[in-house]
Parts: sequence; C-alpha cells; structure tokens
Amino acid sequence: MTTGEKIKKLRIEAGLSQEQFADKLNVSRSAVAKWESEAGIPDVDNLKTAAELFGVTIDYLLSEKAEVIQRFDIDIKGLKGKDRYEKKNNFVRERFKDKDIIILQAEEKTTRQEKVIDTLLGIFTDASFGTVDLINSFNNIDKMFYLIEGGNNPLVVMVTDEFAEVRECEEASATKKFTIGKWKLTKTKIKI
Repeated sequence: MTTGEKIKKLRIEAGLSQEQFADKLNVSRSAVAKWESEAGIPDVDNLKTAAELFGVTIDYLLSEKAEVIQRFDIDIKGLKGKDRYEKKNNFVRERFKDKDIIILQAEEKTTRQEKVIDTLLGIFTDASFGTVDLINSFNNIDKMFYLIEGGNNPLVVMVTDEFAEVRECEEASATKKFTIGKWKLTKTKIKI
C-alpha cells in the first residue's frame, strides 16, 4: 500500500473527511487530496502529526511493505496435533476462529546475487541449475503460510516452529499470486 493509500484508509477509519483531516494538520483540503492521489507527499512535520493522530509510526506511513502487525512466540512442542503441520494448522485455527483460512504455497524470491551464483555453479560444476532454489526450500521447510479472510483486510500469517507473524495484505484478496517481502505466495484450494 502506498503512503497516500494508507493516509486515506486511516483517515476514513478515523471517520474524518478530507477537510476535517486537513484542519487537524493545518493544511488545505487540496493538500490532503494530493497526498491521497499520490500527486504529492506530506512533509516531515505533517507525517509526524498524521502518525500521532492515527497511532501509527512514520515508518509505517512511508513503507510500502506489508508490515508485521502482530507477532506471537510459539513452542511447537506445546501445541496440539500429531505433527508440526497439524500443530501449526491448529494454532492458526485457534487464533482466527471465525475466519476463512486458506493455506498458501510459498517460495522465497531468488536475489540477483543468488541467480549469478546459481548460473556459475551450473556452468563450472556438475551442479544443476536451480541449486539455490533447492537450498532455499530446505532452509524454509519449517515455515507455513496462511491467508486469513473475513475481516476488514486480508491477513497473511507465517508460522514457524518458534513464532508466528501476522501482516495485512490488501493485494491478497485481489489476486491468486502476490508477494510479501521476499516471499512469492500462491493461494491453494486447501482450506482449514
């Protein structure tokens, strides 16, 4: 979500018109309209005031990444279930009882440096191309991703053996494939 989209969303959630919001920041309504339409961005003082007004950070307003909004520590051994996958499914079901939960397929994006290394490995050794992707998949075997729908905004939950992170992701409801940070995510047909 862009800075302008976040400002508009937060303004609407606060029940403020553009004019009311502009009055609180001592700016014109047209300035707010420009920010929300991405024709301009607030200066530092206005960002600070808006962040304080909405109870968010300036980083949140400026960042276009899906920010972690909740984090839970987990002891996988203490969760109910016969294996780690069932335990993680049960954890998510318990946290998001009345929501639709879909399992997501996740793949870590390969960085430019990893692609170069992979190509060089394929050229100069007997290693097959795709070695870096294979290594990444083994490194991330403990992670499971879920799409939570049924609230104001879709949520994406990543659950590992040690913790769970929850992020808002409006893009998730609009498309079958989307990205969050270093993850390429695809909706599956598996609901829990």
